[in-house]
Amino acid sequence: MTDANGLCVKVLAKEEMTGFGEGSKYIYLTLSVFGILVNIGFLFSSIFKQKKNTGKNKISSLERLRIWLTIIEIGISTMWVIQAGKFNSTNYIKAHCGQCRALALVSVFLYISDWIILAYTIKQFKMIMLNPLDAILKPDQNIKKYLFIAFTTAGIASILAWVGDLT
Repeated sequence: MTDANGLCVKVLAKEEMTGFGEGSKYIYLTLSVFGILVNIGFLFSSIFKQKKNTGKNKISSLERLRIWLTIIEIGISTMWVIQAGKFNSTNYIKAHCGQCRALALVSVFLYISDWIILAYTIKQFKMIMLNPLDAILKPDQNIKKYLFIAFTTAGIASILAWVGDLT
């Protein structure tokens, strides 16, 4: 469309789409669903590995941490599907503010948990490399500690985001 001077003018839509270019919403949804499917594949692979090795020492501490990461990643990908599918326009976000805030708080919790567990997975790998005996003898104690710290920190971050109205 051109104005009186012949310059190109872009007409704004009545409703603004948030975070998406034209037609990119479906690419985003496809990638998110693909992420869910890949992580479900990892989860089933780990579960079958655990059931297969019932007579042995079960699965490694790194594998257990990876299972937690996979579960959280499924949650994050699900949040992406919900965000792209429902909360993709300013009008919908304004009309469903409470749901949008709840989704934001869940996202904060999942992301913080994911990052901290990923950091502890790297730490556990480093411990195995530096002192294999210590890492092998008390992996359950370490994993429980890691998960407690991750979920507690993520919960506190979510509470602070809610109290600080950062959603």
